[in-house]
Amino acid sequence: MLFKESDLPEQSLKEDGSYLVFARKYRPQNFDSLIGQPHLTTTLKNAFDAGRIAHAYILTGVRGVGKTTTARILAKGFNCTGPEGQTKAPTLKPCGVCENCKSITNGKNIDVFEMDAASRTGINDIREIIESLPYKPLTCRYKVFIIDEVHMLSTSAFNGLLKTLEEPPGHVKFIFATTEIHKIPATILSRCQRIDLKRVDIATLQSHFASICKEESVTFDDVALAQIARAADGSVRDGLSLLDQAVVRGGSHISLEAIGDMLGGSQTEACLDILELCQQHDAEQALTRWHELYKAGNDPHLFAKETLRHIEWLIKFKNAPKLAEDISLSEELRQKGSALAKALSVPHLSRMWDIAFKALQDIHKAPDPASLCDVMLVRMVYGLHMPDIMEVKEASDKAPSAMEEEIVKENIEKKTPDTAPAIEYVAQKPDVSTLGNLLNVIKDKRDLKLKKNLEMDFVVQDYKEGSITLVPVQSREAFNFSELQKRLETVTGISWNITVLDKKAEGQTVREQVKEAKQKNINAFQDNNIVKKIFEHFPKAKITDIADL
Repeated sequence: MLFKESDLPEQSLKEDGSYLVFARKYRPQNFDSLIGQPHLTTTLKNAFDAGRIAHAYILTGVRGVGKTTTARILAKGFNCTGPEGQTKAPTLKPCGVCENCKSITNGKNIDVFEMDAASRTGINDIREIIESLPYKPLTCRYKVFIIDEVHMLSTSAFNGLLKTLEEPPGHVKFIFATTEIHKIPATILSRCQRIDLKRVDIATLQSHFASICKEESVTFDDVALAQIARAADGSVRDGLSLLDQAVVRGGSHISLEAIGDMLGGSQTEACLDILELCQQHDAEQALTRWHELYKAGNDPHLFAKETLRHIEWLIKFKNAPKLAEDISLSEELRQKGSALAKALSVPHLSRMWDIAFKALQDIHKAPDPASLCDVMLVRMVYGLHMPDIMEVKEASDKAPSAMEEEIVKENIEKKTPDTAPAIEYVAQKPDVSTLGNLLNVIKDKRDLKLKKNLEMDFVVQDYKEGSITLVPVQSREAFNFSELQKRLETVTGISWNITVLDKKAEGQTVREQVKEAKQKNINAFQDNNIVKKIFEHFPKAKITDIADL
């Protein structure tokens, strides 16, 4: 709900005739009018009903979601006496008409002290608070100390608060507010009850702004208010400031066109057109469209940010349409976005996201931000020319299919006949019927030393389950074969017969065989026509590995 002007403590015009902005005029005076924070009301209601009111609260959240407002409402709730003095205990529904409520609202109550820690950061400022603690309140039930932007306090000031926060007098309450909770020392946090205020969603902000427009007798386009709500980024105060500006700009009606000019909305609408031109590989028209926006006064940083946001929206639209519902976009833009999302593959959208995100990161470092946006669009156009890796794989004339264990088995069979005695398979033991299987079992058991020995230190001449013939790459004396046998038996759970041939190693180790097969696969890919076209665009590129997806 909103207060009517007759109920407000401050009117649109102050006593000196100056204008009162919406953010102050419609500041909530009780928890019923605080929007978007139902969890806050529930938490405090349970605490007040159970009589478990903490001596210190710390409110955290982004700017403009109601931290200071909540602190002031709490201060009134602690000290409200009711219209006729009948309220004897703290309440979550301050009356707003008793002397305590009025003086706290007007900032004139001697027992409610509000300090801005951004301008009063030192130990001397905290010492003033500490020295006043022993004295009981003059007119209120509790002395309340509200410290805004508390993270700005110095280290000595925080240290000065420690003992006081741990054991304050019963008539004292502390309420801290901060936008940067990570800067608060853990010793302070552990002494306070923390309440996180959330960003307010677009639908709630739009409804709130619509109520204010009705109070102000201002007509509006629904999409225009949704645009303001989205630009507010979850902050009620930011949104009210934009709404105030929109009313001044549009008079008695807030139109979508006026909001577009005010927020740079023309580039928001043009963003999808530019992305569509990139999808059509028309770099010239995409750059021309962006330069038109730039000459019209659009900011490169905002353009890069909007481009990234629209790519994100297209990704959501393609994968989770319900998450992509954005009431700040017109039906025409939604239809255009739907068609564009269908035309682009997820890998291409992901590539566009990477390009736009990199541009947004670098835009403050660039000597000419507008030129950086040019490069961003050109990279998108040519990035969408590149085929997806899956398309390359499917179009390959000959797909590589050599598996590690097949390579090893083929090489072993060529060298020696099958002479090793068969070992009876033990139930529920790991499958080590091939050398490749054995290496996988060793890898799963995380015996990296044993895996290295078998892959790099020996040429495997013959392999059967339970029997292996090895030729050391180095001298025989470099290895403890009894330890090797023991490690094999521990990993596999079966007995092993290890034969070591005392001769010069001929052939390749397992690692060398895998490396050779990998290079053959790479060579096969390099001969593919599609891959050759990629190398024409990126002549310095190299294929380092090929993996099955």
